[in-house]
Amino acid sequence: MSFTSPDALPSAPNPAMASADVSMFTNMDPETRDDSEDPWRFESLTGSFLFNEPTAELSSPLTVHGFGSKFGLLDDGGEAWEGVKRRVSKLQASAPPNVKYKLLFCGRHAQGWHNVASEKYPQALWDGDYAKRTTDGEIVWGPDAELTPLGQQQAITLHEAWKSNLAAGCPKPEKWLCSPFTRTADTMRLSFGEVLKGEKPVFVEGLREIFGEQTCDQRRSKSYLAERFPDYEFEAGFAEEDPLWKPDERELEVNRRVRVREQLYRIFDECDETYISITSHACSTLSLCAVLRHRIFKLGTSGMIPIIVKATRNTGAAA
Repeated sequence: MSFTSPDALPSAPNPAMASADVSMFTNMDPETRDDSEDPWRFESLTGSFLFNEPTAELSSPLTVHGFGSKFGLLDDGGEAWEGVKRRVSKLQASAPPNVKYKLLFCGRHAQGWHNVASEKYPQALWDGDYAKRTTDGEIVWGPDAELTPLGQQQAITLHEAWKSNLAAGCPKPEKWLCSPFTRTADTMRLSFGEVLKGEKPVFVEGLREIFGEQTCDQRRSKSYLAERFPDYEFEAGFAEEDPLWKPDERELEVNRRVRVREQLYRIFDECDETYISITSHACSTLSLCAVLRHRIFKLGTSGMIPIIVKATRNTGAAA
């Protein structure tokens, strides 16, 4: 199975409105839009993980240290993961032909140099000036900000959590999807470690962070990524140079939801695997939670949440 890159992903309809995208981290709600004409309708299921329980009190941002050693499992018993796998299998076995269930492990990259730099300056100065540069002479954050030493350690800490959960029965991901940046690929590589041996993660454009203006979100060339990460594959149609980043146009949340939704369509259309790891970014994960009708959190660096997704194909929608 290979993913097909979209011919074009949506961009901000009005660049002047980019500064109005104040819902990036706050005041976001799961989708309530009419999706009756969409190829798929998505829901996230409650009952297995703390993060989607409406009465759970959780802090934001969520980090790898913030949800204990069991990835937020509600049942903390020794057979907890076996129960999750049985639940997913039972749902799949009883599902009608137009319904699919998958368990997505949705993670954010560990700390990058752009995260450090953005805390060095007032928000307005960072957004309006420094984020558009590649360096301030002390820190380099663009293009494609690298992990910091702390970020590398965060990913290694997540690796320890993965090892303990896999040993306790957590399902090993059968497919690894990754935003095409060094910080996401290195986070995936360090957080899974030997678990990735023999596997082929896939670089996917639709999982990227917000397009435009900020140089930390401008990706490197396909050739660079291929040489640095030889065990990673590229979705079909992946361009040599970044076709999406523009220096004077910042993607809006409404557009981000459209391209994340379209990425989910491709996952459920083209991917037969049940257990899928997604390593991306803070804002792309916010949009993913919104599209999946999941409680919305800003993930801290190296944070990860598992989501059981029910996808219902709208049989009346145009193919």
